[in-house]
Amino acid sequence: KTSNTRRSLEIEQAALTLNQKELERKRSLVGKGGVSRSDVEVQQRSVLSQKQSVQTQKNALNLIPSQEALLQAQLARNEARLAQARRDLSHTVIRIPFTGRISAVEVEQNQYVREGELLARAGGLEKAEVEAQIPLNELSNIIRSDEVIDAFKGSPELIHKMIRVKAEILLQEGDLSARWPARFSRLSDALDPKTRTVGVIVEVDDPYANVQPGIRPPLFKGLFVEVRLTGRPLPDSLIVPRLALHDGSIYIANQDDRLEIRPVEVSMLQPQFAVIRSGIEAGERVVVSDLVPAIEGQLLKTRDDPESLQYLTEQAMGAKRAP
Repeated sequence: KTSNTRRSLEIEQAALTLNQKELERKRSLVGKGGVSRSDVEVQQRSVLSQKQSVQTQKNALNLIPSQEALLQAQLARNEARLAQARRDLSHTVIRIPFTGRISAVEVEQNQYVREGELLARAGGLEKAEVEAQIPLNELSNIIRSDEVIDAFKGSPELIHKMIRVKAEILLQEGDLSARWPARFSRLSDALDPKTRTVGVIVEVDDPYANVQPGIRPPLFKGLFVEVRLTGRPLPDSLIVPRLALHDGSIYIANQDDRLEIRPVEVSMLQPQFAVIRSGIEAGERVVVSDLVPAIEGQLLKTRDDPESLQYLTEQAMGAKRAP
């Protein structure tokens, strides 16, 4: 840039010399009538303009050292930043604090990433969570405690011990069949306003253990499974088959083998049985046949059904056998 400016200055100075000579020539001719005074004034303005051009080139030439110094300072600063970035890069190691599986990568190789931007998504392999939606009115049948629990002060171990909920995850899809022992972790933080259900989250340790290709898959994300929850036992409970309920009443065979239609209060309703809070007493005979018509006081021909009794007992105790 300096050499170009010097050449431009030489050209402007040469042009100034020519303009000055032309001005002297015209001044010498003013008194002889060959040149008018207005022509001399025009030439004077041309000389002044050329002097301004020469001065501009001189100023530009004088500024070059300071501009070079500024550029050198900026270069040194950028080189220092580059050296610092290289040191930071050499000391940078990106690792996840758990054994996991990368599910998505959000950046490209050699891409500049700002602080706080997402690099990748990963899921842990040591633990898996499954959320089951339970109707709010049935949740108390599973999760209940005789003691008051402080959710903010109590430890998770103490809360789990007081609630005593057992969990299991089942998979049955085609030829794939698997079970995973699980444990109750927590409830979701909100109630679904549409379904009026609460999320019950259970945890499974080592979801990728004991994998058998084609037979037993790992418990990976997105798999449709069944969550089986078992609450604390309810001792001294009266249970009857669900089919024995008739619009809030139960058919009883009294001591004379005659029909009594007894209204009852149900405390828990399950697919195969119902828990009765009041209305009948232990030892009374419940009619499980569908009587048509059912007339109060009609004479019944009773017969014990040990198979139904055994199945009802197994269901109430959490057995998995089908009827």
